[in-house]
Amino acid sequence: MNLNINEENNLLQCIICYRKVKKARMCPSCSKLGCHDCLFTWSAKQNECPSCRVYLKFSEYTNC
Repeated sequence: MNLNINEENNLLQCIICYRKVKKARMCPSCSKLGCHDCLFTWSAKQNECPSCRVYLKFSEYTNC
């Protein structure tokens, strides 16, 4: 599978800050990536994935 640079950048984009993912964490339900810090902050307020909205605690995101 060959990806162009735009497709690759979109795959590595944080679902919260839309920048390149730093210390990636992945939702086990929808496989979307987010930055560790972004998801930690998000999870302090909401226990759901910001993409698929499945109930999820921060500890349940997968390290990548």
